[in-house]
Amino acid sequence: MRKISFLGPEGTYSAFALNKYDSEASRVPCRTFSEALGLLESGKVTDSIVPIENSLHGSIVEVLDFLIETPSVKIKNELLIKIDNCLLSKSKMELSEIEVLFSHPQPLGQCKDYINQNLSHARLVASLSTMSAIEDLENSGLKGAVIGPKWAAEQNKLNILEEKIDGDLNNITRFVILSKKDSIESTGNKKISIVFSFDKDSPGSLFEVLRPFAIRKINLTKIESRPTRKQLGRYYFFIDIEGNLSNPEMKKVLDEILNYTSELKILGSYPKVNYDF
Repeated sequence: MRKISFLGPEGTYSAFALNKYDSEASRVPCRTFSEALGLLESGKVTDSIVPIENSLHGSIVEVLDFLIETPSVKIKNELLIKIDNCLLSKSKMELSEIEVLFSHPQPLGQCKDYINQNLSHARLVASLSTMSAIEDLENSGLKGAVIGPKWAAEQNKLNILEEKIDGDLNNITRFVILSKKDSIESTGNKKISIVFSFDKDSPGSLFEVLRPFAIRKINLTKIESRPTRKQLGRYYFFIDIEGNLSNPEMKKVLDEILNYTSELKILGSYPKVNYDF
């Protein structure tokens, strides 16, 4: 049986994603992403499920940095979860009465427009998770609210002051399942994730890496840079690619870009999830 770490406690979006991925796995709730990833690195769990990207708030850099720093870990699967952030409180109140607002940094960022328009007077407090925010509110003794999923209100007997406070935008979080087991597969409808860097900054370096994909009409679904933290102006580049490793043209591209990069890692080859929201 798989043993999977996730950001707990039960009731978080990470727990919901784990239920969708494998409801029968042995579950290990963690207080932070760092703890969940550390258990995977140390071999105490077989897998870890973590968010890697949100359509409104961008990438979770802690996960990207972990993938760079931990060569033994690969992405083995992905799934997309629709996020519906709600404003919750222990008792009914007017928005003007809210003194403090608790939530995980991700929902706080996703709902920043709503917060600026309606709760600019409230103090914002970052919690370890959306469910931890409820506990933080209870312990604060203040007139406050939390941002969390609708089911959190049902589970904790909270009032829903407002729903869908992230606006009309399609708020989707992409979760990845990470494993130290080499699960890279080469066939089927796949997505490939890679990361690379250059040893020096020179004109056209990134172009030389991207050109082979364009020539062979291979679609890139994402490109993002992260500082190497070694020198100002040096970056890692993350790319998601549509295709599979059994394709001879894909192999040619990956071999070719080795000539232009100082470091290249295949982060995973895994089933592509269609965006159908």
